Amino acid sequence: MDFTYSGYKDLIQKIRNNDFEIIKYTETGQYEKEVILRHDVDVSLEKALEFAYFEAELNIQSTYYILLSSNLYNIMSKKSTECIKKIYEFGHSIGLHFDETKY
Repeated sequence: MDFTYSGYKDLIQKIRNNDFEIIKYTETGQYEKEVILRHDVDVSLEKALEFAYFEAELNIQSTYYILLSSNLYNIMSKKSTECIKKIYEFGHSIGLHFDETKY
């Protein structure tokens, strides 16, 4: 797979062309062919927000897993909470990305 926005768009088109439904975790079992999209946000909430917007433009929803203990972003900062809120407002789900090696 080409790990670019264009490559991702092509992947989504292939999923759709093969009659898969792109669903959230809460919707499992409703369709014969289902795909759940998820993203672990390890590095940048700003990039996650950019990608969430891109997915919304493709009319798909996914789950963004946010680290509580990232060295690269602080989820309690105003900037971070605004990013997370906007990702949610685009229709995506937010989940906990837990790194057990930190504890």
